[in-house]
Amino acid sequence: MSAAVPAFTISYENRAGERVTETLPTRWHICDECDGEGKTSRAVECDGGGFTASEWAEQDDDFREDYLAGRYARACTVCRGSGKVRLVDHERLTDEQAEYLQEEAEASRWISAERAAERRFGC
Repeated sequence: MSAAVPAFTISYENRAGERVTETLPTRWHICDECDGEGKTSRAVECDGGGFTASEWAEQDDDFREDYLAGRYARACTVCRGSGKVRLVDHERLTDEQAEYLQEEAEASRWISAERAAERRFGC
């Protein structure tokens, strides 16, 4: 059984042509999904974006009271209830690490654009 690879580990070929595996520097960030609360009630909402005035009016008093009291809140799926997430600390990256991440981001955007074009053509 192989050990799990940390999410912030990258492997690339450096300028000298050597294969390098490194763990990127990270920093803690307040979770954007739950605003650091570690829990969310979005699973109760139809689209996860809150209730419209008419949807809220359709609910009975017990539901509204329970919802506002947080009784429907569940652990945030993004931060797993901690209220914080680790992000790459771009200020502490080496030039080679930053270059690798930039190339990966560009490749990802290209792939996304290609997939979107394929969907438009029915592929």
